Amino acid sequence: MLRISYFKRLAIIAAFGTTISLTAQDKIIDLYEGLPPFSTGINSEESWEDGRVSNVQIPQLYVFQADSAINTGVAVIYCPGGGYRRLAMPGYGKGYGEFFNKLGVTAIVLKYRLPVSEDLSSPHEVPIADATRAIQLVRSMADELGIDPNKVGIMGGSAGGHLASTLSTHYKLQTSGNDLIANQSSKPDFAILMYPVISMDTSIAHMGSRRNLLGKAPTQDLLNYYSSDLNVDSETPLTFIVHGSNDASVSALNSVRYYDALISNDVRAEMHFFADGRHGAGMGKEGEPWAMWKDLCTAWLEKYILP
Repeated sequence: MLRISYFKRLAIIAAFGTTISLTAQDKIIDLYEGLPPFSTGINSEESWEDGRVSNVQIPQLYVFQADSAINTGVAVIYCPGGGYRRLAMPGYGKGYGEFFNKLGVTAIVLKYRLPVSEDLSSPHEVPIADATRAIQLVRSMADELGIDPNKVGIMGGSAGGHLASTLSTHYKLQTSGNDLIANQSSKPDFAILMYPVISMDTSIAHMGSRRNLLGKAPTQDLLNYYSSDLNVDSETPLTFIVHGSNDASVSALNSVRYYDALISNDVRAEMHFFADGRHGAGMGKEGEPWAMWKDLCTAWLEKYILP
């Protein structure tokens, strides 16, 4: 079984100095058994501070399972942002878990390895490898998690949005090993992107994410590969996008380019801009316009994804 036992979890907590609080229905699941791909050995510790984790060593899924009474069978895997340098995981994604659980959706937060973490080979391939493994693993555990393997979506904010869009456009090229889990489809059934990093074009790129993922002097082939707007095709999953037009960190033109590529390829897409949308606003504060993205997303899910 891939689920972490209670005693194994305690060992991880002791090793990495992390305190994890779980409700009875939550689970933490290792992505891999044994050494993850592109890892040269776990020789250092993860660093947790104020809900942010860096130098990720053990990629994991934090599962917030929908109550059986309202479970729709839908699951969404959330990729946190952090510029590919750290992951912003306050409350281990509890806010997103509560939001989706109320809709009968199982929310799963992906703690993925970062290209700047220690002990990695081919660093730029590591985040997408973990995202690929995440969706394949979730599908392989559909019965245990109470989900429909044909209703598993990907979601991400900021650099996590870039990772979600990368999986949405490159799922055909990905593999996560040579076991039975790797035989599962890695294509998301839908995508939700919040203030996403999309393009590696210097005119609109988030240069910190670009540098952390691809290094200081990436080749044009790599820049093109990781510019998600250049890789959309007619089979890219339907997508919901939300961005702040005044985002000072990630230009809203990233979302515009991706939306344009989706529409140009006849992919069903919906995009919403807010005049005042602080980067990293997340769930938002009730009463502020940004928080309305939840109602808009709920309506979109009810129309296209939920039963």
